Amino acid sequence: MREESRETQEYGASYTADLERAVRILREEGCLMRIQDLIDEAEALPVEERALVVDSLLRTLNPPESRIDEKWAEVARKRLSELRSGAVSRIPGEDVFARIWNGRNQ
Repeated sequence: MREESRETQEYGASYTADLERAVRILREEGCLMRIQDLIDEAEALPVEERALVVDSLLRTLNPPESRIDEKWAEVARKRLSELRSGAVSRIPGEDVFARIWNGRNQ
């Protein structure tokens, strides 16, 4: 496992402190129950709707960058074209993961 950089550790500590501070304020303001109600409501949703809620919340934490998304789309189009033309062959996922795990065990 790779070591975290000092900056990553400092960011993580700062983020944790900010999160703890926010929870403390929410408790003091009596908002925590409203958050728990929201969580309970979300957990009661059908799985497809929960996935939409999770995706929406994650996007607020890590907003998509259109430039990066376009680069990934280019890669996907190129790979699809290579597969369709026969320039590359398909490898079953099980084989790929077996190679990865066998490489780690050597």
